[in-house]
Amino acid sequence: MLRPRQWIKSGLVFAAPAAADVLTRGETLLRCSAAAAIFSLAASGVYCVNDLADVERDRLHPSKRKRPLAAGEVSPRAVALLAAALLLSSLGASALITWKLTIVIGVYVSTQLAYSAGLKREAVVELVIVAAGFVLRMIAGGVAADVRLSSWFLAVAGGGALLVVTGKRLAETMELGQEAGAHRAVLDEYTTVFLQIVVGICGALVIMVYALWAFDPEIERRVAWVLPIHLSTVPFLIAVLRYVQEAERGVCGAPEEVFLRNRVLQVLGVAWLVMLLIGITHG
Repeated sequence: MLRPRQWIKSGLVFAAPAAADVLTRGETLLRCSAAAAIFSLAASGVYCVNDLADVERDRLHPSKRKRPLAAGEVSPRAVALLAAALLLSSLGASALITWKLTIVIGVYVSTQLAYSAGLKREAVVELVIVAAGFVLRMIAGGVAADVRLSSWFLAVAGGGALLVVTGKRLAETMELGQEAGAHRAVLDEYTTVFLQIVVGICGALVIMVYALWAFDPEIERRVAWVLPIHLSTVPFLIAVLRYVQEAERGVCGAPEEVFLRNRVLQVLGVAWLVMLLIGITHG
């Protein structure tokens, strides 16, 4: 019910502080860890609300029908109480860190509730809302660590998030075929070709923006060693293209599982991160 495997997404909270080279500070690491835990609570509360809203459709889905609510293992009332407890506790806990984090959590919860209430049926709009959930996690890390988020960072984050979400919709469309709309109504508004085009556009956008950042003359004045930053574009490019390939095949229905089982993406991710950290922290 709480989707603990999805909590891995809260790791995005550490992205901005790591990029700013402040994550190794004890207080910053503690605040970001707390923010990640709080976001996981909020996300689990949202998943409970989604299950309540989609229970009938989930019963038609080959795998989602096994979820506790759809399978009749828990009552709707119990799920509603759990959702309220999780959402309220996440808002309350965030206030103990900074009011800015409370605003970020509040925006996340309100947009996700609006999604469950009806925006999930609006084509393209629903893609943006789900993608915003990823970006808001990164913003949460920035406000928790009190670091400034650059426009480059937000552009890459937004494009990457939209790529992941669109890949998920493409997988659902290809997996469910004619019955896709019975599971998720908005899928009837998409064609496989359209989603493949969006995947390609997002992949190209992310690569272009990251390359522009890596070779921006301003970076040479701000980082300790610029060469690893330049070289980091290579594993980044390959990783994005590899993910686009996976998305085109329709196997990105569970994005977190793609990263957990794909060794090539894992190696590329580590190589990219090492190059980035060397450039930021070593001269």
